[in-house]
Formats: sequence, structure tokens, C-alpha cells
Amino acid sequence: MASPEQWTEHYPTCGGSRQSPINIKTSTEADLPARALNSCRTFNLTQSDESFKGEDVFGDCSVSTNTATDGSASLVVVGLFLQAGDFKTDPWMVPVLDGMDIVTPEEWQTVKLTPYADLINTKVDANRVYNYPGSLTTPACDEIVDWWTNLKKLHLTDDGKNARPVQELNGRSVTSLK
Repeated sequence: MASPEQWTEHYPTCGGSRQSPINIKTSTEADLPARALNSCRTFNLTQSDESFKGEDVFGDCSVSTNTATDGSASLVVVGLFLQAGDFKTDPWMVPVLDGMDIVTPEEWQTVKLTPYADLINTKVDANRVYNYPGSLTTPACDEIVDWWTNLKKLHLTDDGKNARPVQELNGRSVTSLK
């Protein structure tokens, strides 16, 4: 398995000029009217690849769609950064986290959520969003992503429920090497 530093040897696209993730530094400001269509069916909750002004971001919650009007390969990702700490979990995240307790690799689970668009509308700082052209963050690193994010973080309690619980050994041995 190749490390990210070796990806360009195996996947030349990973050496392109529009690669993601990035350290978000504002290079241009614009006042633009916003239009959106909510046809998203899934979202991802992951450790964030991004950083802002050199500071790593704990995680992000994003929704993506790959329907391009001209038929070309493209992906739009709209994300919110997550922050764990000594505060109450955002109400939108409660069913997401509860759903993680019942998901198995063998069976899909349906979790009733408030629409992601509602979350975006309540959490996004109306005065500033960030957009940049980028790529997928894993090989083949195709430069087809239109990234949209905001710096107002979605809060999660740091009560230990944000990490997977300790699992049984199930007969496995743990070896200490010196």
C-alpha cells in the first residue's frame, strides 16, 4: 500500500495542481447570490483532512452530489467542521450518533434526520462561506470537486460517545515488542 507521499508514483493525477485537502487561506472575497437544489441522499461524517490558517480541524460532516448538468464528471461537497468539547451535542447530530450505535457492516440502517439543508441554513455564517476547486482526497485524486465550507463549527460533546467503544479481543493475542 502506498503512502500519500507515494501516490503520485502510482496515480499521476494525485500530483495535479488542484489537489485537496488544503489549508484554507482566503485569496479572494466575493459577494454572490446563492442558489441551491437539495437532492442529496447521503452524507459523510469523517475526521477532517482540512486545516484553517494552519490549524487542524477535528472533523467534518459533508454532503455530496455528483450530478453535473453538462454530463461531465464532477462532485460538489458542502461541509461543516466539527468541534468536540465541553458542550452539548448539536441536536442535528444526536440521531446521527445514535444511528452509529446500530449500524453494522452487514445491514444498512435508516436514521431519521432533519434535512441537511436545514442544518446548513442554521449553522452557516451568512457573512462568509469558503469555496475552492479541488480534488478527491484519496487516489486517484481526480480534480473534479467543487468544495464549499464554512468555519462555524458544529458542536459535539466530548463525552466519549464520539469514539468507538473498546472491542472484545475474541481470542486475539496482543504482543508487546521491545
